[in-house]
Amino acid sequence: MPIQSSKFKVQIWRRRVRVAFQLCVLSLALGGIASCKTGPEPKYEGPGGEGRLRYDPKAGVVREGSQAVAAEQRLYDSAERAFKERRFLDCITSCELLTQAYPEGARAVDAILLRMNARMEGPRQPPLPAPARMALSDWLFLYLTPSYDPRYASLVAKGGEYAETARKVREMPYEQFIGSISVDADAIYDEGYIRPLVQDLRLLVTYYVPALDVAEYRVRTAEIGRDVAWIAYAARDYDLALDAAAELGGLNPPPGIKADAMFVEGNSLAKNGGYPLAAVTFERLFRGANLRDTDTRWRPYALYQLIIQTANTAKGPEYDLAVYEKCLEYFGDYELYLLENPSVPKTLREKFRMLIAEIYQVFIDRDLNSAKTYRKLGEKGAAAYYEQHAEEWRKQMEARLKKEAERS
Repeated sequence: MPIQSSKFKVQIWRRRVRVAFQLCVLSLALGGIASCKTGPEPKYEGPGGEGRLRYDPKAGVVREGSQAVAAEQRLYDSAERAFKERRFLDCITSCELLTQAYPEGARAVDAILLRMNARMEGPRQPPLPAPARMALSDWLFLYLTPSYDPRYASLVAKGGEYAETARKVREMPYEQFIGSISVDADAIYDEGYIRPLVQDLRLLVTYYVPALDVAEYRVRTAEIGRDVAWIAYAARDYDLALDAAAELGGLNPPPGIKADAMFVEGNSLAKNGGYPLAAVTFERLFRGANLRDTDTRWRPYALYQLIIQTANTAKGPEYDLAVYEKCLEYFGDYELYLLENPSVPKTLREKFRMLIAEIYQVFIDRDLNSAKTYRKLGEKGAAAYYEQHAEEWRKQMEARLKKEAERS
């Protein structure tokens, strides 16, 4: 009995030592994490004073009764000058100094936006020229901004070379557009700038934009966030593309920008193998009420991808045909869409035709394989039934393809 009691005491002692050791390790880990923090997250309040916050292009965020900080403005002037002179590293340095010294200053938001643009433009210096010798943000603006945007309308109304470039850019299929920015996107990625771009976007969306009742900053943040999402996608960093799209979702941007972000989100999910989530995203993009009202250009692309990603969720026709039957229902949505929007790009319509044939072939092959099996078993009646059924599927496919071609 005394021996057992002694053993029991030893076991208790060992447990206490082990728990103490674990607590010690946890304490050290937490201390290490705490030591890595650079201070509290910023909580933007803006310049002091009594009036409402508003935006002044020459002074940034201003409030009635507030006094401009000369040192802050000098830093911002220095950053702007460096950007114009294409000294992008100097621009980024000045902007970071400003936001560290004046996190709630009049120029804090402008500085964050400016350094984001510097990180987008810096890696694109020769021998990596900008597409059509224009800023990447302008190139993205020409392609992504809705045609009803007053800025775009006034640009086109001016005519000339820039308007002609805008027309040619907007006619690109999105795959070709992604190709046009991929070299620049890869350069930005190689420089290690995509993650800081997403972090700055998160900083703006989380701390600055909610505190500012200033539409100017909300729109600028939404547009540059959209650009970051597309650049990350073109650079094939799909995780960061998803992060940028998520930040834009929290911002609740205008419908056109929301559609751009959702399109990148759906494609990035698909590239990462998240087919069910991609299908859900594309369906939201196709059916969303406010997106239907603006009739974003991505709606037919979203429907095409909805069918593709739905089919990708299937294990195969030998396991479950319900997924492919759902795809057939979506072809009905496509036909209805064409009645209202006959101007679907020709390249996309050709893809739809190929997809229609591919999905119908699943049903045709299924029935032909069944007929072959029954014929081997000597069941001629069953074989004939499945052969006839396969022929019915073929006729449905041909009728659908013919009807689609007549709309061209």
